[in-house]
Amino acid sequence: MILLFQAVTWYLYTPYSVDIYQKTNNTHTQWNKTQAKSLLDNIDEYLNKQKINTSVIGGDVLSSGRQSNDLVLDSKNKLKIYMYNVRQLRLQGHLHNLNMSKCAYSNCEVLLVPYITDEPVGADALLFQANVMHPVFPRRRSPSQVFVFLNNEPPLYVHAKESVNAFSKPYLFNWTITYRKDSDIWMPYGHIIPRYQSKAKFLEKLESGTCDRIPEVASTVEVFQDKPYNEIFKNKTEHILWIVSHCKTQSKREKYVKEMQKFTKVDIFGACSGKKPPHAEEKNRVDMQYKFYLAFENSLCTDYITEKVYKWYPQDIIVVVRGKAKYSKFLPNNTYINADDFNSPRALSEYLNELGSNEEAYTGFLKRKDLYHVVTEVESVQTAFCSLCRKLNNVDFNRKTIENVTQWWYETDNKSNTNEEINVNSHHK
Repeated sequence: MILLFQAVTWYLYTPYSVDIYQKTNNTHTQWNKTQAKSLLDNIDEYLNKQKINTSVIGGDVLSSGRQSNDLVLDSKNKLKIYMYNVRQLRLQGHLHNLNMSKCAYSNCEVLLVPYITDEPVGADALLFQANVMHPVFPRRRSPSQVFVFLNNEPPLYVHAKESVNAFSKPYLFNWTITYRKDSDIWMPYGHIIPRYQSKAKFLEKLESGTCDRIPEVASTVEVFQDKPYNEIFKNKTEHILWIVSHCKTQSKREKYVKEMQKFTKVDIFGACSGKKPPHAEEKNRVDMQYKFYLAFENSLCTDYITEKVYKWYPQDIIVVVRGKAKYSKFLPNNTYINADDFNSPRALSEYLNELGSNEEAYTGFLKRKDLYHVVTEVESVQTAFCSLCRKLNNVDFNRKTIENVTQWWYETDNKSNTNEEINVNSHHK
């Protein structure tokens, strides 16, 4: 049903007719613009007639082993979180995977608003995907309604000037949800925590806002003594792996890697090389063959560490990072390599050549990495929305209005990424 409404909304802004596949009765319907607008203007009535409400997401009640001290509120206190005009498929997928019954405050439901409107909507919180924010958006229903700035993309990926103009309105937003640590609700692409620490306990602290920094694990701790690190090292016949689909980036990572290739071997897969990246079932084999993986960001932005770091970190491979984030705040020391610690691509390449030929030093990285495990992106998004529900249940203690979200999130980082003179040999700390 959500796809139906999105298709209708798209259709209203195109000069062509469109066949819309309606999954509710497995039929095709030819729509004209009058019919499409009528549907969007009468969504509630339409859903009532169909006796379905498929725009509700995150509302499935699942067995979650709830603790006795968790707060469970009845439907009379139900709070509605509306996500307005979501365009990014990745974010749509995360929203559909939400299970708000797992939250400590379990009385929130998340709904999609897949149509464009300037009328007020009946939500306690209205979320806007900032990088594709439509210039037409709902008016605030009341002073108590919370407007939330949400984004998991860097400022470089604001897709239109109209989006910047839309979210630049002063005093528009109350809270922020982004990958930045200084957001009102922090939603990074993942976390890395010690293996002795329970994921559930960590996420509970993160949801309540009482988790600040990942604790270090003492280097003397041994947990995987039976793991055949020597065999793992001997089976690694390849050097550096890079899978990349964005070929020209503002971070100039492609130029950095090209310079590296003068001094070391880098195998490149993906759209930028013409070689197909390994399939999921081949990932473990690739992991076993290569010694290093390049997790270079396409944008140099505050706290911007994407999923590639968290996907490859648990594997028996050393991740090499490059970005503007202060990685030591998010990743355990001596478990990764930061390109920013080297004066040039050549210096980094020479170090990787040396480390890759030293079994004891190389396996030392793998052993230290194995003291940690990863909180996934799915778990991070779930926790962020649970945090949002908690704040809504305590809204009187969390009231605020942001004077200028553009200056905080967009202007500084965007300027650093639109500078065409970025030097691949320079530090970004």
